[in-house]
Amino acid sequence: ERFPNEAARLAAAQLLMVFLMSASYLIYSSSSVAAAAATGMVDANGAVLLSDACNSLPTTSEIMTWLQTPSILGMLVWTGVITTAFTIYMETVALKTLSAAETTLIFSTEPLFGAAFAALVANECLGPEAAVGAAFIIGGCLVSGMDVGSLLKGKDTRMEDDAVEVNGVDQ
Repeated sequence: ERFPNEAARLAAAQLLMVFLMSASYLIYSSSSVAAAAATGMVDANGAVLLSDACNSLPTTSEIMTWLQTPSILGMLVWTGVITTAFTIYMETVALKTLSAAETTLIFSTEPLFGAAFAALVANECLGPEAAVGAAFIIGGCLVSGMDVGSLLKGKDTRMEDDAVEVNGVDQ
């Protein structure tokens, strides 16, 4: 409630962090693959044991070639602008209409919806670890909604002394 009109700044900060984390992962994984190759960490076929999806940073000419390919440019715009920037911005705008408890519930259960979507759409196999994780997430949501201190002390958590308002008249 303190900063209800700061959605653009918050979204920009989140996007900056996404960029910085992605760039640092790219640099780290590139250096890890190069170091593994230099130290002889290769399998029997001579392939580097680490993932070589990011085995080197692209050159400027490679990047320019990619940006001239319409399909790659379309994928970059879709992924970067629509599914990342626009989604983060709209999510931030929508959050100002929710309470803190509702926001916490949405963000806490996001992994459950992601796993369910992957299982339904991509036939992702979810094992017992996923069930345990889901139970912890749901349990955490339930416990966070309770007044645990009052329950442990044996007090009733309902507010019986509060006046009930019906049609604008206190009862």
